[in-house]
Amino acid sequence: MAATEPGLDYLPDELLLHIVQQLSCIFSLEPQSTAFKVKAKEKSRQCDNRSRQLGLYSLCLANRHLRRIATPTLYSSFVGSTTWHGLKPLELFHRTITGPQDADATVPLGQHLEYVENRLSDYLGNSLQEDSQEDGADYMVARHFQLLAEIVNHAANIQYMSIVSLETVGASFWKYILSDISGLGSPALVASHGFPKLRSLCFQIHTRSYDTNLSSSSFDRICSAFTSAPMLESYQASGVVSSLSVLPLHQVLPLRQKFKKLTRVEMTECVLELDEVASVWADCERLRHIACEWAFLDEDGGRPIILYEGLLRHCETLDSLHLDMREVRIFESVFAHPGRLGSLQSFTSLKSLQICERSLLGSTDILLDTQAGSSGVRMTKLLPSELEKFVLLMPGTRSDFADDRVFDATILRPLADDCGRDMVALRDVIVKARHHECGAQMTKAFEDVGVRFRLVDEAKASY
Repeated sequence: MAATEPGLDYLPDELLLHIVQQLSCIFSLEPQSTAFKVKAKEKSRQCDNRSRQLGLYSLCLANRHLRRIATPTLYSSFVGSTTWHGLKPLELFHRTITGPQDADATVPLGQHLEYVENRLSDYLGNSLQEDSQEDGADYMVARHFQLLAEIVNHAANIQYMSIVSLETVGASFWKYILSDISGLGSPALVASHGFPKLRSLCFQIHTRSYDTNLSSSSFDRICSAFTSAPMLESYQASGVVSSLSVLPLHQVLPLRQKFKKLTRVEMTECVLELDEVASVWADCERLRHIACEWAFLDEDGGRPIILYEGLLRHCETLDSLHLDMREVRIFESVFAHPGRLGSLQSFTSLKSLQICERSLLGSTDILLDTQAGSSGVRMTKLLPSELEKFVLLMPGTRSDFADDRVFDATILRPLADDCGRDMVALRDVIVKARHHECGAQMTKAFEDVGVRFRLVDEAKASY
């Protein structure tokens, strides 16, 4: 009789644990809108995660010994999609996490959960956009976000959240996460655990109108509630809307307390007032990475200098800054200058800067001064000397541009001339625009001083 081939049971537990950990979920610590810009990569990641999940589930079914080793990894993450196809797996996971525990379980399964993610479409082609045409779609969406929130509220050891939600009158994720215990508009976390281990909060919000009356999903409530998370290091928000659109009084509510350990703040595709953004930066200590990109904003009298005051708090620690105000319309007197952000030379740790021309040079009509741009200041007088990578974001339509040759002569040429003397650490200069033709002469001017120059023909897409 042939000998039985040895299986996984014959391996030592240490090696089994190593094998199981190779099947851990691949995290996505960025908003859906960012991840979907490279759709092939996102679909591949989702597909890999599904294969890993099935592999772990198979190990748990093999025998009791393998189940004991694989169970913590299997339940360490939940990855789903807000679709009809994704509802059943969500219901099963929710029932397992919140229901009676197996007699063999040493700890509640919810305590293994460290990562929660959802998307509005999956690698199989299922999408909320398609499902919304079917009967009962509103029920599916409402139930999905309620169950997802209950899973999060049961996960005392959760460390990473990557959530995209629809916030409407009938469906909401955040109303089950936040509560108003005092009745005075002061937000608190529903979960009794208080997110003691949460390190990264990444969320994207979709509402059906700009003027929403859903205060549960307002930016200031979410932001203020999570100041109590003691280990939070990264805060990324996409699609968030100004609190002023849901509050009757035109004032920015202060945060409950300062963020304790936050080093990264990103707000992309947002509709936030300038002072709201600045107040968040001011309530953080020693930020290393800041990014803010507006989807649109009609600002009455606000100026980039408001943001500068919030940034100055982090001038000694900030390593990376991305500031895109190209979709901000500032309404001022025709005699008033729109102003600029301010000199960044005091930001001694700044290595990477991606900034729009308006913020840096204070211009809405490019290059009125043919000597040094509309601000009358050479760019190198505004940039930190230790900067290594500089990305200049230009307006997006041909009408926004003066003649390209004037742009090259008044902005890029002086920058190239000054690099070898004032910015010896600079290695990359990138200009992002939709309609700009830069000749080979400008590329050579930068190469002569040891700087790589590149023009990116930018095309924004909506997701």
